[in-house]
Amino acid sequence: MANKRVETGRGRKPGVVKTSKQSSTSNRAFFLLIGIIAVLGIGAYRTAFADPVAAVGPQVPTLGGTRVWVLPNPSGLNAHYPRQRLVEEFARLRAAVPGPP
Repeated sequence: MANKRVETGRGRKPGVVKTSKQSSTSNRAFFLLIGIIAVLGIGAYRTAFADPVAAVGPQVPTLGGTRVWVLPNPSGLNAHYPRQRLVEEFARLRAAVPGPP
């Protein structure tokens, strides 16, 4: 399999596409690879995934085989998460993301 960088989505963010060199051009398979899905807001995650005891950080269940990570919402209304703790949680996620820094 060969990797190549492509522009994807409305925001034109870079992604990685894997292409199969063994198949013909008309039968070539493409897969967009996403390492981690981040959900902002523990309340949003608990509601969306019906998991009332979920905590900030990596989650055990995956979403379509992709790891899920819950982050505190950085909104100014989230006063119980001081800035330093927000920075630490976002840094923990960044450290877990595969690929170049």
